[in-house]
Amino acid sequence: MNCSGSSSSSSGSSSGFPESVDVDITIRTAYNADGNVSTITADNAISGNQTTEFVYGTTLSDSDVASSLLKVAEIYPDSVDSDDRIKFKYNRQGEVKARTDQNGTVHAFDFDKLGRQTQDRVTTFRTRVP
Repeated sequence: MNCSGSSSSSSGSSSGFPESVDVDITIRTAYNADGNVSTITADNAISGNQTTEFVYGTTLSDSDVASSLLKVAEIYPDSVDSDDRIKFKYNRQGEVKARTDQNGTVHAFDFDKLGRQTQDRVTTFRTRVP
Protein backbone atom coordinates (compact mmCIF):
# COMPACT_ATOMS: atom_id res chain seq x y z
CA MET A 1 0.00 0.00 0.00
CA ASN A 2 1.18 3.49 -0.72
CA CYS A 3 0.29 6.63 1.26
CA SER A 4 -2.95 7.26 -0.66
CA GLY A 5 -4.33 3.87 0.31
CA SER A 6 -3.99 2.24 -3.09
CA SER A 7 -1.57 -0.49 -3.93
CA SER A 8 0.70 -0.79 -6.91
CA SER A 9 3.13 -3.31 -8.29
CA SER A 10 5.87 -3.27 -10.84
CA SER A 11 7.24 -6.08 -12.92
CA GLY A 12 10.17 -4.17 -14.37
CA SER A 13 13.54 -3.45 -12.87
CA SER A 14 14.32 0.10 -11.83
CA SER A 15 17.93 -0.38 -12.94
CA GLY A 16 16.92 -0.95 -16.55
CA PHE A 17 18.20 -4.53 -16.51
CA PRO A 18 15.85 -7.44 -17.01
CA GLU A 19 14.82 -9.25 -13.88
CA SER A 20 16.56 -12.53 -13.27
CA VAL A 21 14.67 -15.76 -12.94
CA ASP A 22 15.12 -17.34 -9.53
CA VAL A 23 16.12 -20.94 -10.15
CA ASP A 24 16.62 -23.35 -7.32
CA ILE A 25 19.70 -25.51 -7.72
CA THR A 26 20.20 -28.56 -5.56
CA ILE A 27 23.74 -29.64 -4.77
CA ARG A 28 24.24 -33.36 -4.20
CA THR A 29 27.48 -34.76 -2.76
CA ALA A 30 28.45 -38.42 -3.03
CA TYR A 31 31.20 -40.12 -1.05
CA ASN A 32 33.34 -43.17 -1.75
CA ALA A 33 33.93 -46.04 0.69
CA ASP A 34 36.89 -44.18 2.25
CA GLY A 35 34.73 -41.15 3.06
CA ASN A 36 36.19 -38.93 0.34
CA VAL A 37 33.95 -36.80 -1.89
CA SER A 38 33.57 -38.71 -5.16
CA THR A 39 31.13 -36.43 -7.00
CA ILE A 40 29.43 -33.10 -6.56
CA THR A 41 26.36 -32.63 -8.75
CA ALA A 42 24.46 -29.39 -9.28
CA ASP A 43 20.91 -30.29 -10.32
CA ASN A 44 19.65 -27.54 -12.61
CA ALA A 45 16.48 -27.91 -14.65
CA ILE A 46 17.43 -25.08 -17.03
CA SER A 47 21.06 -25.80 -17.95
CA GLY A 48 21.11 -29.49 -17.07
CA ASN A 49 22.91 -31.30 -14.29
CA GLN A 50 26.61 -30.61 -13.86
CA THR A 51 28.83 -33.15 -12.11
CA THR A 52 32.39 -32.69 -10.91
CA GLU A 53 34.14 -36.01 -10.33
CA PHE A 54 37.00 -36.64 -7.91
CA VAL A 55 39.23 -39.65 -8.62
CA TYR A 56 41.33 -41.23 -5.87
CA GLY A 57 44.09 -43.80 -5.87
CA THR A 58 47.74 -43.06 -6.50
CA THR A 59 50.20 -45.69 -7.65
CA LEU A 60 53.97 -45.85 -7.49
CA SER A 61 54.10 -45.20 -11.23
CA ASP A 62 52.53 -41.74 -10.84
CA SER A 63 53.53 -40.73 -7.29
CA ASP A 64 56.07 -41.54 -4.60
CA VAL A 65 53.35 -43.20 -2.52
CA ALA A 66 50.51 -45.62 -3.31
CA SER A 67 47.30 -44.71 -1.52
CA SER A 68 43.57 -45.03 -2.15
CA LEU A 69 43.02 -41.86 -0.08
CA LEU A 70 44.94 -39.38 -2.25
CA LYS A 71 43.11 -37.53 -5.04
CA VAL A 72 44.69 -38.04 -8.47
CA ALA A 73 42.23 -36.03 -10.56
CA GLU A 74 39.36 -33.55 -10.58
CA ILE A 75 37.19 -33.88 -13.69
CA TYR A 76 34.98 -30.89 -14.44
CA PRO A 77 31.39 -30.93 -15.73
CA ASP A 78 32.09 -29.25 -19.05
CA SER A 79 34.63 -31.91 -19.92
CA VAL A 80 34.24 -33.15 -23.48
CA ASP A 81 37.59 -34.90 -23.52
CA SER A 82 40.16 -36.15 -21.06
CA ASP A 83 41.92 -32.76 -20.94
CA ASP A 84 39.39 -30.91 -18.78
CA ARG A 85 40.80 -32.18 -15.53
CA ILE A 86 43.42 -31.33 -12.95
CA LYS A 87 45.89 -34.11 -12.12
CA PHE A 88 47.90 -34.48 -8.91
CA LYS A 89 51.13 -36.29 -7.97
CA TYR A 90 52.34 -36.78 -4.38
CA ASN A 91 55.57 -37.19 -2.45
CA ARG A 92 56.06 -39.85 0.24
CA GLN A 93 54.55 -37.56 2.89
CA GLY A 94 51.32 -37.28 0.90
CA GLU A 95 51.95 -33.65 -0.10
CA VAL A 96 51.10 -32.53 -3.64
CA LYS A 97 54.44 -32.44 -5.44
CA ALA A 98 53.01 -31.68 -8.90
CA ARG A 99 49.74 -30.44 -10.37
CA THR A 100 48.83 -30.44 -14.06
CA ASP A 101 45.98 -28.13 -15.07
CA GLN A 102 43.52 -28.39 -17.96
CA ASN A 103 45.89 -26.58 -20.34
CA GLY A 104 48.82 -28.88 -19.61
CA THR A 105 50.71 -26.42 -17.39
CA VAL A 106 52.62 -28.35 -14.73
CA HIS A 107 53.36 -26.83 -11.32
CA ALA A 108 56.02 -28.55 -9.22
CA PHE A 109 56.03 -27.86 -5.48
CA ASP A 110 59.12 -28.04 -3.27
CA PHE A 111 59.08 -28.53 0.50
CA ASP A 112 61.61 -28.10 3.28
CA LYS A 113 62.44 -30.85 5.80
CA LEU A 114 59.52 -29.79 8.00
CA GLY A 115 57.03 -30.22 5.16
CA ARG A 116 56.53 -26.51 4.50
CA GLN A 117 56.10 -25.50 0.88
CA THR A 118 59.08 -23.46 -0.27
CA GLN A 119 58.48 -23.15 -4.02
CA ASP A 120 55.80 -23.33 -6.68
CA ARG A 121 57.65 -23.80 -9.98
CA VAL A 122 56.09 -23.99 -13.44
CA THR A 123 58.02 -26.80 -15.09
CA THR A 124 55.91 -27.18 -18.23
CA PHE A 125 54.04 -24.32 -19.83
CA ARG A 126 50.65 -24.49 -21.42
CA THR A 127 50.67 -26.81 -24.42
CA ARG A 128 47.25 -26.22 -25.93
CA VAL A 129 45.14 -23.16 -26.56
CA PRO A 130 41.42 -23.47 -25.81
